[in-house]
Amino acid sequence: MAYILQNNLEVSILFSGAEYPLENMNQLQFLHVGMLTRTNVPTCHFGLQDVTHFFDVVNLEDGIPITISIRALNGDTQTYQFRKFNHKKTFNGQCFEYEIDGYLNVPLYWAQTSMAGIQGTSNDALSQIASNCGLQYDGTTTADSQLWLPRNRTYCEFVKDIVTHGYSNSSSYMVSGVDLSGTLLYKDVMNLPTSRGTIVLGQVQAGSYVAMDYKPLAVSGLTNKMQGYQNTRYDQSMVSTTLSTAYNQLQLTPDVSAPFYNQQIANVITTGYRAFGGIDVGNVHEQYELAYYQNQRYAAMFSLAVEFQLLTPTIYTLFDRFTFSVDTDAQKADVPYAGEYTVAGKALYIQGPFFAEKILGLRMGTNLGQ
Repeated sequence: MAYILQNNLEVSILFSGAEYPLENMNQLQFLHVGMLTRTNVPTCHFGLQDVTHFFDVVNLEDGIPITISIRALNGDTQTYQFRKFNHKKTFNGQCFEYEIDGYLNVPLYWAQTSMAGIQGTSNDALSQIASNCGLQYDGTTTADSQLWLPRNRTYCEFVKDIVTHGYSNSSSYMVSGVDLSGTLLYKDVMNLPTSRGTIVLGQVQAGSYVAMDYKPLAVSGLTNKMQGYQNTRYDQSMVSTTLSTAYNQLQLTPDVSAPFYNQQIANVITTGYRAFGGIDVGNVHEQYELAYYQNQRYAAMFSLAVEFQLLTPTIYTLFDRFTFSVDTDAQKADVPYAGEYTVAGKALYIQGPFFAEKILGLRMGTNLGQ
């Protein structure tokens, strides 16, 4: 039976098609469902009190299907399919409690390895991998045709390796991610569609979502040291007339008025970290090492992460852009953090009667002075 609270929150969890009875003192202690561009697949983590000994009958073996359905605030029911990964069982003095982890129900993408190379662009390769693994695909045209070799890595590891060398143009920043719908997305972050909507801080406005709070986290110190200031990458080739090419320039158009990149420090530092690519024997695309350099440096430039907490579900998924709006008369301190963000992660959380959604937005800094 589903967990229902005053028609505002409804949750059901099924194991191998058998519904867990959220009644007769069986409690859902917490539930977390999330996706992130930096992880291979979306995951779930939740806690249950098993007073009725449901798991004495249903075996929590590895990989069993877990279906989670959530309906919040009279909205549409969202259903997510996972596979069980790990669990922990403890006794609280009255009943057994279980904490269970799962990964999105794409076991081929998660664990299947491959030795078969894929000829074509990085976009072609990711499209074929999605088809092989039963994923939907939403990609971007790229200019990086070659034979991509997995070398017996899992498909999800293969995708991450391909993306690091993905190249569209001299200002592209290629990133991939799998969302909760089971879609593999591959996008140029520097060329995304405009904002899908607005999140307003602490105010109800028609057609907008309400953020109850937000938490910025700047990671510019380390990323600028490692990649931002005077970073150089060298390619090495046995087939090019030029034995080595140094990449140390980036075409940067900041997405904010005050990026977390100190030009004075960049001018003072004359040398930085140097890295060398593998020796090209003619089996990679022309921009292979440039793509790696470009993608790494752009990643370092997106050094402001902001977590937005909402009490209602949103339509946003990975790589969506949204506008964060504040009341400039009453919230002067929040003005620098207003403006557009790119969704890099999203989590749904339930604890007791409370539902919350957290969105992780990234950009290059603040809009100080606007």
